[in-house]
Amino acid sequence: QADTFDPATIDKELGWAAAIGMNTMRVYLHDLPWQQDAAGYRKRIDQFLGIAAKHGIRPMLVLFDSCWDPFPALGKQRAP
Repeated sequence: QADTFDPATIDKELGWAAAIGMNTMRVYLHDLPWQQDAAGYRKRIDQFLGIAAKHGIRPMLVLFDSCWDPFPALGKQRAP
């Protein structure tokens, strides 16, 4: 979602992952942001893929996954 997408933090955290040897990462993509703003969603996915490529990480995208949260909603998500 545009209001919580943070490329600087993504870059930092993927850098940490690469530094410990990670080269593949599963990324779950929910359907609600796609329904809200499909063009923006694609743009943010492209940004993420570019950052991952910079760190030599190959993402495995899981499309439209909503099974991890029984109460999905748009907006800022609760902490893990």
